[in-house]
Amino acid sequence: MLEFPIYQPLQFNRGCDEILVRKDSTINAVFNSKWEIKAVDDFNDITTLPTHGNVLNAGETLYLSTTMSNYKNSYTCGVDTNSRIYLYTFKKLIIFSVVPTVIDIVKKYDVVYDTEDMTIVNISKDSGLAFVFGISNYLKSQFIIDSDFTIVASGSNLEITFLTAKLGYTTIEVLGSSPASATPVLHWGFRTYWNRRLRSLVAWNEGKHLDSCGWGGKTDATFYVRNWQSELINEHKKSCRIRFKIRSMIEDVAFDYKFKLVTSGGDILAEQTVNVPANIELEYQNIFILPATPFNLDNLQLISGDSKPAGSEWSGKDDLFYIKDVEIATKDDIAKIDLYNCEGVKIVDDYNATINQNEDETTSVIELPYNSNMASVVITSVQGDIYQSNAIKYIDYNANDKCFKDLLPLKWSNSCRFANTDYGNLEIEHEIFIRAFLMYQELRDLETEFITTHAGKEKMLFYVSNENYELRIANYTQVIHSIVQYALLHNILYLGGEKYFRNQNSKYTLAEYNNGYFTAKIQLSKDNSTLIVKNGCC
Repeated sequence: MLEFPIYQPLQFNRGCDEILVRKDSTINAVFNSKWEIKAVDDFNDITTLPTHGNVLNAGETLYLSTTMSNYKNSYTCGVDTNSRIYLYTFKKLIIFSVVPTVIDIVKKYDVVYDTEDMTIVNISKDSGLAFVFGISNYLKSQFIIDSDFTIVASGSNLEITFLTAKLGYTTIEVLGSSPASATPVLHWGFRTYWNRRLRSLVAWNEGKHLDSCGWGGKTDATFYVRNWQSELINEHKKSCRIRFKIRSMIEDVAFDYKFKLVTSGGDILAEQTVNVPANIELEYQNIFILPATPFNLDNLQLISGDSKPAGSEWSGKDDLFYIKDVEIATKDDIAKIDLYNCEGVKIVDDYNATINQNEDETTSVIELPYNSNMASVVITSVQGDIYQSNAIKYIDYNANDKCFKDLLPLKWSNSCRFANTDYGNLEIEHEIFIRAFLMYQELRDLETEFITTHAGKEKMLFYVSNENYELRIANYTQVIHSIVQYALLHNILYLGGEKYFRNQNSKYTLAEYNNGYFTAKIQLSKDNSTLIVKNGCC
C-alpha cells in the first residue's frame, strides 16, 4: 500500500477538512512506498543454494545408470562436452568428469582440481565396475557412509542417497539418470560454485580444468545465477527492483556482466550490460515496471548472458568474478490520478501529473498545478487501493480582501529526512494559510553568567537570550491541527515570511472549542533574534 504522510497539506482518507492554499501555486502531494523483498540470495549457507530444479530432499535417491553406453568420454570443442555429473552436497560442489582412463587404477578416480568449495574428479567408463568404484570410493573419502549418505549398485543403477541434507545435481551428456536432469545452464554448478569465505556465488573457468575448449566446450561465456519460483505471482504492474554486488576477482581486470530476468511469460527485464570496474565491488541496482496481467510471472529466473572482458584476461585463470547479496523487491505505485470539483464531479480523468522521486523511489512528490475548479484529488494505486484527499480552496493572498489578510502563511520543509519522507533530495516544500496570530512574549534567557567580586558584589559577565512568540491558532478540526502540529516539527519553518524554530518549551496544546473544533497554542522562538550582552568593552 501507499503511505500518505499526515505532515503535509493534502490528507488522504482522513475526512474532508478544507485547506487554504495560495492561488497559482503548485501543490505537492507526497507519498511514501516501501519495497517488499520477494526473492533474495545472501549466500550464507550452501544448503540453501539448490532450491529449485534438480534437487533431492534428504532421504531421496539419485539413480545413475551403470550402462556405459549412456556416457561419453570425449567432446568436440564448440559443439558438445564429455559426460559430467554435478553433485551439490552440503559440503561442496563435486564434479565427476568421465574420461577415457584414470591414472590411479586402485582408487578408480583422479582428483584434478580441489578447493574447500569445489572438487573435480575424473572417472573412467572403461567398465561399469570402474565407473561405480570411482564414484563410490571418492564419496566415501569425503562423507561418512550410512551416516551422511548411502551408495548402492543395484541392477543397472548406482543409487546415491544423502540422509540428512538436500542434494542438488545436474548431469550433462548423461542418459538414464533419474530423476531426469534439466538443462544444465539453469542450475547450480554450471560454471558457478558457492564460496563459503566470500559468502557469494563465484564464476569459475570451467574450461581450464575440464577441457581445453575455453568455456566448458562452448564458445560463449554464459554463467547461470539463480532460479526462483513463484515470488512475483500477483505483482503485476508494480515497480520491481533488482540489487546485487559484483566484483572482478582478477586484479586490474574490468569486464561486462550481462544478465536478464525472465518468468514463464518471457523477459520481464531485457538483457542488461553491467560495466564492472577493476578492483572495486560494484553495488548494482535496476528499477523497472512489471508487466500487466495476464502476463505469467511464475518461475522467476535470473540468467546471465555472454559476460567477459574486452580481451583474453580470463584465459588461464581460475576464479573470474563473484556475485552476492542478490535481492528482488517490489512496491506499489500510482496507477491513476483523478481531479474532482466541489460538487464531487470528476473534472479531469487520469491526470498526467509530474511525479518526482528520490533515488530508491521510496518518496514520491506529485505536482498538482493550480486549477480553479479542483477541490480534491483521488488516487488509485496499482493494487487497486483508492485514496481521496481533503478539500482544497485556493485564495488570492494578494487580493484586497481583509479576510485573506487575516490569514497567516505557514510554510515548512526539512533539511534531510523527516520520518519516512526524503525532503533533502527532493526539496519538498509545503504552504497553507491558517487563522492564527503570533503574540510576542518576554525574552527567553538562554544563558547567563554571574561572578562575585572581591568586594562581595554580584556582577553579570554575559547574557544570551532570544525572542519568543506564542502562536495562537483559531478553531479547527483535529485533522487540520494534526497538519499544523506535524508541520511545526520540521526544522525549516516560516510564519508570515519570518523563520521560527521550536525551543525546549514548545508544546502544542489543544483546547476544545465546540462541536469537535479546537483552538491551540505553542511557543516558538524567532530565528536570528539572539541577543548577546557582555559586561565590558571588549
